[in-house]
Amino acid sequence: MSFTRFLVASSATLCLLGSSAWAQAPVVKQEFAKQEEVKQVVWKASAAAGFSITTGNASVTTISGGANVSRNDGLNKLALNLKGLYALTDLPVVRDLDNDGLVGSDAELETERKTTAGLFLAALRYDRFFTKHNSGYITLNGGLDYPASKEFLGGGQVGYARQVLSTKMHLLSGELGYDLNYTRFRAPDPEPADFQANLLLHSGRIFLGYMLSVADHTSVEANLEALINFNVAKIGDRDVDPGAASRINAQLAFTTKVWKALSLRAAGSLRYDNAPGLTTQFKYKDGFPNRYNQKLDTLTELQLVINFI
Repeated sequence: MSFTRFLVASSATLCLLGSSAWAQAPVVKQEFAKQEEVKQVVWKASAAAGFSITTGNASVTTISGGANVSRNDGLNKLALNLKGLYALTDLPVVRDLDNDGLVGSDAELETERKTTAGLFLAALRYDRFFTKHNSGYITLNGGLDYPASKEFLGGGQVGYARQVLSTKMHLLSGELGYDLNYTRFRAPDPEPADFQANLLLHSGRIFLGYMLSVADHTSVEANLEALINFNVAKIGDRDVDPGAASRINAQLAFTTKVWKALSLRAAGSLRYDNAPGLTTQFKYKDGFPNRYNQKLDTLTELQLVINFI
């Protein structure tokens, strides 16, 4: 086996229109309403991309990216957010050709390529500002998450947003609303007799977002979103009661300007699902108990960000 390793990694943020923007992680970013005083319609756009390859003892290919476009006229804001993450991993597999339980030759050693990360999310959000501190919002979203066995997920949100605290340095915002979520799960192999592929959840939404801005060079952003289901649902082969399929999304990010157009960004995010679907990562023998996906997904990032405009 080769011991060489080749690594290529790149990450950049490009502001296409308007003022410069920070890099965005390729995971769900929780937007919250903030009215801005504008004299004319303002368009903003940014994009980020990352790519890495390792070979040898660890063989992993990862591609990530994101894009954001927004239009703001002071009273109405429309924003489109796209994010994606995809990874292929070569895993060693033993083929016991002679059924002796041992590896007897190289012919019994093979490599199997698996999708270890496959996430794409698109979100469209509209904010209507009634006053400086009060607004309403509507969102539409869709995507997929293969490692979590989700062939498709989509839905929307509607609710009320309130800026609790708004100063030059501090912004604290809270939101209350309704969330509708539809998920179509991939069936495990073998498929359970009572497997339910389609899931519809009606949930209440609570969101808190905080941003600390130091001059124009450093910012700290933290947000927390809780989605609490109202309805009884069947996930995989089990029934869940109201509140039992709740989800939590959180993110903490620190960004500081290092030199002119160069910034450093460190971010951590998590997604918690109290009632995940059945795993499709493995093939089980008949009669073996069903296994579910992990409840918690996390992502930690450290990026050098280039602001071109």
